[in-house]
Amino acid sequence: MSKTLTNLFFIKSQLKNKLFKNSKVLLSYNENFSFEEMLKDFKIGKHSNIFIHAGLKNIKQVTNLSYNLITQKIVDNLQKIYNPIAIMAPTFTPSFRKSGVYSKLYSKAEYGVFSELFRQISVFRTDDAIHSIGIISSNLEQFKNLNYRDSFAEDGFFGQFHKDTYILNINTEYFVSTYMHYVEEIMNVPYKDKKKAVFKGVIFNEKNELSEITQINHFYKYNTAINREKINNLLLKNNVIKYKTYNKIVVSCVNVKDLVDLLKNEIKQNPYYMVVF
Repeated sequence: MSKTLTNLFFIKSQLKNKLFKNSKVLLSYNENFSFEEMLKDFKIGKHSNIFIHAGLKNIKQVTNLSYNLITQKIVDNLQKIYNPIAIMAPTFTPSFRKSGVYSKLYSKAEYGVFSELFRQISVFRTDDAIHSIGIISSNLEQFKNLNYRDSFAEDGFFGQFHKDTYILNINTEYFVSTYMHYVEEIMNVPYKDKKKAVFKGVIFNEKNELSEITQINHFYKYNTAINREKINNLLLKNNVIKYKTYNKIVVSCVNVKDLVDLLKNEIKQNPYYMVVF
């Protein structure tokens, strides 16, 4: 990559981030809405990890708060209620597959407003150039020395953080969890290409230092989709997922280990259990 292209990338990224951060608007807050009430009562063990997927549009309509403040209040209240070791959220950059460029500091999260805002307040972002995770924690040692070059490897993030981690879906349209791709990988499902997908590019670390990388990710052989309704019903049937509704905002919580174990058992009987064609 040329030096000129590198400089242009950073100038563009910094401009976008500056504009995004300056877009905060303090509106008249609906004081009848309690983030604590929305998030409490889930059986999340103390000193666990919480992995969030969130949709903010309906919460903004109810609270009249900016997306920035909603994101911060979600994080603050989770810390207050559950005292987790870490709060985590996806900060994925699938565009790396084409661009070959990933900056831990400046590459915007590409799936939803919440992920991008969470990226901006996180204290650490993992090295995975496609499936990076933003993390808020005072104990970052556990996230170091993992295999971030192979997104769904046993010694990678999803392989190492599925025992004391809880998935929290806040106002999502359907059940969401990237851990489902991890299950597909470890179960060697027949609809994924065993050769995997290999992408070469560059990464800029926290010090803006440039290095070349090879990122291994997953690749479907066929045109498939995760059967989210089926998987959600499986979780409900086995009483491992809890739903609550507060002010028309639906929140759900499931332990990752329960999700992984149930899916592994189903896939042993039917390798195509998780997908529809």
